Amino acid sequence: MIFVSFSAAALVAKRRHFLYLGGILASAISVLCTLRMLNFFMGGTLSAGLFAVELYGGLAIFMSYIIFDTQVFVWTCVGEQRKSTPAEMNAQPGADAATVVLFC
Repeated sequence: MIFVSFSAAALVAKRRHFLYLGGILASAISVLCTLRMLNFFMGGTLSAGLFAVELYGGLAIFMSYIIFDTQVFVWTCVGEQRKSTPAEMNAQPGADAATVVLFC
């Protein structure tokens, strides 16, 4: 349900302003990784509140990544249709690979 609703929101958006989420999402993932390493080196003393931050923060990042990835997919398909033939588009595995990576 989450994937369908956020993908629909990304497809319906007239402006492609979700494309700017890439840097923010990368920074947010770095912060979550840093918090996890900090908790690991401090012996788990931060684990009570940090678990909720990691759980809900990770969920928010995942949902935002769905919007971002759908926008990149749509932007690539629309942009590539103007520049290349359908045979050349099928030879580029980037869009299919992004979908597979999302669910693996």
